[in-house]
Amino acid sequence: MAMENASTRITSLLSGGSSPYEELASTSSAMSEAYLKQVAAYSPWALIAFGMLLAYGLLNIKTMPMMWTLRSLNGLSYILPSQQRRLRKDHPSPTPSSVFSNVITASSSPISEIDFYLHKSNSTYFSDVDHCRLHLATTLFAKGMDRARWSDNTELIGGGSAPLGLALGEAQCSFKKEVKVYEKYEMWTRVLCWDQKWMWLVTYFVEIRDRAKARRSGRKTKVYAVAVCKCVWKKTRVTVPPAKMLELSDLAMDADTPQRERDEIEDKLQRGHEMLNSSSLLEELFNEFDPDDENLKVLCRRDNLDYNPIFLAGRLRLFLEWFWQMTSGAFVGAKATPTAVVDGNGNGNAQRKVE
Repeated sequence: MAMENASTRITSLLSGGSSPYEELASTSSAMSEAYLKQVAAYSPWALIAFGMLLAYGLLNIKTMPMMWTLRSLNGLSYILPSQQRRLRKDHPSPTPSSVFSNVITASSSPISEIDFYLHKSNSTYFSDVDHCRLHLATTLFAKGMDRARWSDNTELIGGGSAPLGLALGEAQCSFKKEVKVYEKYEMWTRVLCWDQKWMWLVTYFVEIRDRAKARRSGRKTKVYAVAVCKCVWKKTRVTVPPAKMLELSDLAMDADTPQRERDEIEDKLQRGHEMLNSSSLLEELFNEFDPDDENLKVLCRRDNLDYNPIFLAGRLRLFLEWFWQMTSGAFVGAKATPTAVVDGNGNGNAQRKVE
């Protein structure tokens, strides 16, 4: 039928019928009328269903497909050159006394995370902890991750110029209070302790409220849950000791560290090991933590990219920058220049130095 119609049109054109422009106009008009009839054929219920589906996606953007990956890229974006320059203006660079400081991220509990009891499902806490761990790593160890990536010498770290990652070995969580549907909360994450291989991080799920008003009212801020992660720094198959990462990140104590600061760090590290060896680790962490304490150290706050679609659109440029940095080889943000390192025996060794 289509061939016959085409043949008819060609015959009419050759015999001096309508011009090609008139034929094209009539065909476009017929297609437009057919499209309008098809749109008008949709029932109001179909439009209502589409609107409800769109609203559901916007209200549950945190759990939409690929959002976990986008939130992870958002965490990695904080070690990009543009973000590091901005962060240096807003926050001081981490120091050895910052090792046990908290990095705070905010989130919420959409209806897609709710279980039969109409509160946040227990399994969803671990997804939040993933991004808390990433935000802490890119905040405290950004400089060390850069130096580790650029080190091509096995004497320094091993693994060539491959990226460095903080891999999860074990996670456990204790649930204390419920998080209701669409309730917002904060996650306070800090380093608990470390040994020759592993580093332990602790995350507290905390109620969002004005701390000053909380202290005046006398009601304690709720702590919904506490989670502990056992992590290891890996560069391909090479394990990077936490002490080496602290050194590369300029977080290790040296001769210039004040004795008072040194004692405080050693006491916190020892206390972390004591709680780690306890049979009631999570209970001790929960009882020891007071979000209303004015002496709690907070390093910075991070955007978690899960309930703000406008902010999600604004991070698109950083995602593109992140992919460009990964493919070009200049990842974290400092200029790498060759430098000679001489050991105690006078042997030279070429390495890359991050400025």
